[in-house]
This record gives sequence, structure tokens and C-alpha cells, in this order.
Amino acid sequence: LSAEASSLQVLNLNENGIGNEGGAALGRALPSSPGLRRLGLKSNPLGGGAGEALAAGLEGSSVLALSLENSAVPYSCVEAAERLVLANRKRWEEGRPQRSESRRRALETTSEELNRVRAQLAWERAELTATEAQLEEAAAQLYSLRGEIHSREEEDEARLAACQESTRQAELSAREEAEKLAKDRKMWHETLNMKEASLLMAEKAAARARDRMKRANCSTKVEVRSVVAEVEPLRE
Repeated sequence: LSAEASSLQVLNLNENGIGNEGGAALGRALPSSPGLRRLGLKSNPLGGGAGEALAAGLEGSSVLALSLENSAVPYSCVEAAERLVLANRKRWEEGRPQRSESRRRALETTSEELNRVRAQLAWERAELTATEAQLEEAAAQLYSLRGEIHSREEEDEARLAACQESTRQAELSAREEAEKLAKDRKMWHETLNMKEASLLMAEKAAARARDRMKRANCSTKVEVRSVVAEVEPLRE
């Protein structure tokens, strides 16, 4: 038995072979067990030392029932123990109204505390209900927002696809236009080269013609001089 067992109310140690030393230790521990009400020690070889210790311990205890039959405790110790137990019972009975009042007050206090806890729980339940409602509203708003975001994403993807297709078509048109310009440039260069070749040939032909005319003029001058030379004597 120890101070940690202060809430113990009934301790039955009958026929446990407890001797003088164990009974004395038990007697010394009784004052530190205010909750103990019934103690059974019959048919144990306790002896006189244990009986005296138990009697001394009972004086400061709250034990209301004690059994010491066949325990080898001297009659004087048994009688003293019984007197102390009777005194404890008397004090117990005298203190019953006070204990009842204390219990009533404790119950009232407990009831008030319980009511306060219930009110607190009701308030917290109401708060929880309001919070759940807010959460449901927030969840609905979030769901709606997600739907709106999804719709906008689909619209943006459609716009992006259209822009990409438009860009692709523009790139294709630009590529075709560039190829056409390259072909036209090539054709212009070929035409220019042909005209340059024709001009060169014309210049060469003109040069040859000028050369022939030059030679023809020279030949005509020689012939005129010859005719003049032939006619000149005839004039004389």
C-alpha cells in the first residue's frame, strides 16, 4: 500500500500469509490512504507488533470496516482497532450531511460546468455549421471559377490554333511569292543577258558595216581620181 493508492476503497488481503512485518508496514501506510474504507486481514499470522501498528494507523485513517479474525493479533489491539473503526464510522455518519452538501455543490458546479460546456459546444457547432456553409459556398465558387478558366483556356487554345494556321498560311504565301519573285528575277536576268548579247551582235554588225562603207568610200575615191585623170587631158 502506498500514497499512489489513495483512491483505493476496498483492500482484501485475507489468507495472504501476511506476517508481523508486513502487517506493521500496512499499518504505517493507512494514514496515507484516505480513500480506503474496507480492509480485510483475517487468517493472516500478523502478531502483536502488526496489531499495534494497525491500531496506530487506524487512528488517522478513514477505514470503516476491518476484519482481523484468526490473525494472531492480541485482543487489546483488536479492541482498540474496533474502537477506532467505530469512531471513524461515527465521524463518517456525522459528516454525511456535510458530504451530501459538498456533493450537491459539486454536482451543481459540475452541472453548471456541463451547461457551460454544452453552450460552448452549441456555439462551436453553430460556428462549424457556418464555416461548413462558407466552405460549401467557396467550393461552389471555386468550381465555377474552374469552369470559367477551362472555357477561357479552350477559347485561347482555339485562338492560338487559328493564329498558328493564319501564320502558316501567311508563311506559305510569302514562300510562294518569294519563289515567284525569284523566277521573275531569273527571267529578267535571262532577258537582259539576251538583249545585251543582241546589242553586242548589233554593235559588231554595225562596226563591220562601217568598215565596209569605209573601204567602199576609199575605192570610190580612187575610181573618181582615175576618171578625173582620164578626163583632164581631153579638156585641153
